[in-house]
Amino acid sequence: MGGPIDVPVKSWGIFLGVFGEKNKHIILSQNNFKMTEQGLYDIDYTAIPVTWTIAISVLDPNAVSQDEANKLLHSFIAGTRKHAIKRAQWKVVNHE
Repeated sequence: MGGPIDVPVKSWGIFLGVFGEKNKHIILSQNNFKMTEQGLYDIDYTAIPVTWTIAISVLDPNAVSQDEANKLLHSFIAGTRKHAIKRAQWKVVNHE
C-alpha cells in the first residue's frame, strides 16, 4: 500500500566519530555526566547511520574542550567494549 515514509529528524550532540565496519554510524554524545575526577563519563549516545544523513552542520565547535571531547570518546569506547564483553559472556552462559 505505498512506499517508504521519510521521517525527518534533527539530532545534535557532541560528535565522537564515525564507527562501524559493515555499517558506518555517526556517534553523538548526549546527556553525559562526569562520573570521576579522572574524566570517566556516563554517556547516552545517538548512533545515526551515515546513509541516512542529508546534511551535517557544526553548531558550536567550542561546546567542549578538545580534552573533554577525548575523554568522552574514551568513555564511549570503554563502554562499548564492556557491553560487548558482557554480551559475549551472556552468550557463553546461555549455551551451556
